[in-house]
Amino acid sequence: MIGFLGPTAVAQLGTVLLYNQVPLLVTLRYGPEPGAAFFIWQAVTVVDIAATFFVNSLSVHVAREPERTGELCAAARRRILLLFLPALGVGALVAEPVLAIFGSGYAEAATVLRVLLLGLAFRLVVVHELGVRQALGQAMGFARLQLISTLLVLLAVIVLPARPAAGLGEALLPVAWGYVIVQVACAVGVLALPLVRGRLLCIAK
Repeated sequence: MIGFLGPTAVAQLGTVLLYNQVPLLVTLRYGPEPGAAFFIWQAVTVVDIAATFFVNSLSVHVAREPERTGELCAAARRRILLLFLPALGVGALVAEPVLAIFGSGYAEAATVLRVLLLGLAFRLVVVHELGVRQALGQAMGFARLQLISTLLVLLAVIVLPARPAAGLGEALLPVAWGYVIVQVACAVGVLALPLVRGRLLCIAK
């Protein structure tokens, strides 16, 4: 139990760091006006938390029916994509009119929100994999994936060129695309890992 709770607790602290520190880093690097508009990061936080709680139920199902682990994991992946991808699409469609409620300046960040939602589409693959590793009791694998994805996003925010003099939309786009690149890389890594392991096993045999 300690071996499971220790790594996963550290990973969850990393997630809290991601949710809370990215907006602060953006404000520090880009200035107060772009930082205020970057409240759209809350959309990332909300979707990420909702998807995480969705796949947490996989642990319960696998514990009850361990002989159906593969089937249950596949069903969870199918459901999370069917549930969240349409919602992300709707969010992208209504991004500008919804942000316009807060003022024309915020509406300029509509493209940034759409790019972040694109990143979330790939993040769903990562969240599902995290749920699978949690359900299988792979604490170190869970912590490794969560911390890598978190640290890469923070690194992207820190090192990508800042453009505070540009309009709100243009200034924040590097952060949004950095998030997308990290999520694509993590999703590709998650999907490719079983293939690599299979190839290595074949070579070993």
